[in-house]
Amino acid sequence: MKTINAPDLNIVGEAYESIDEFYAVNEARELNAAYAGNGDFSAKRKHDVTDRKEYTWQETKDDMRLGSNLFDKEFEECVKEVQKEVPSAWKAATRNRAHKDVVGQSVLVERAMVGHPRAFSRKKPQRIKQKTVSFFFSISCPWYVDAHDRLKSGVILMAVCEHLERMGYQTRILYSPDFSFGKKTRWNDKDWPSMLVQFCLKDYKTRFNLKKMQFPLASKSALFHAGCWWNHRTPVQTRCWGDGEGFSVDNDATRLEKAKEYARRNDSVYLSVPMIRGELGMDVAKVFEYVMDSIDEM
Repeated sequence: MKTINAPDLNIVGEAYESIDEFYAVNEARELNAAYAGNGDFSAKRKHDVTDRKEYTWQETKDDMRLGSNLFDKEFEECVKEVQKEVPSAWKAATRNRAHKDVVGQSVLVERAMVGHPRAFSRKKPQRIKQKTVSFFFSISCPWYVDAHDRLKSGVILMAVCEHLERMGYQTRILYSPDFSFGKKTRWNDKDWPSMLVQFCLKDYKTRFNLKKMQFPLASKSALFHAGCWWNHRTPVQTRCWGDGEGFSVDNDATRLEKAKEYARRNDSVYLSVPMIRGELGMDVAKVFEYVMDSIDEM
């Protein structure tokens, strides 16, 4: 785990290597000073996981860590929706995958003829620069966004990732269950920093694990049971946000630009549920075009 501190972007928070590290660190923490007097009710009570089902905090933790089949039916439906929308031009855009490092063996004929035990020589590794794309994906959004839209946003992200891999890229998904801020009030007009927690959902050179990715991308309860739960414990949080638990950085144009800049500094393309639903209109072609433009600007 490392602390995030970008004063010029007004962003603070923590970055974890994995979801397991995220839970291991924060389960060992007490409530921070901002929430010590308020308790942990809003993050520990039951929350909707879909539009029809509630989860306890423990159930959310288990499915975040181990994966879930809860969204299998919805996932299949969303995949069909997205596949219908994928432009035919994408299929023509595939390229040969870049060569990876290769270590092989070749026969030394003279040694082989005399029965020498070291009849093979190892080739030197062939090092060729690999094309990579990293995504920074935030699920922070209003509570009323339904599970279908959350899931379809994630499916669109995965469709873009899979196509980029067919084009020869390696992809990574940095995932944030909380990237939000507290608004100014008439009692306190401080420009509160945006709070960010992130961990790696998919790393380079690892395959998509749909069972493990569906729940973090689609679940409503992840916002409270993971994102807000962290906010109540991290020492970098100095203000209680109350029942509203803050506002997505996408709600504020200035903070959104700073969020995109934070992603750029980490060689990543910023995407979020509100952005895919709003600015990009759930249009997979627009998302792909935005991603390719962002790659060109890096």
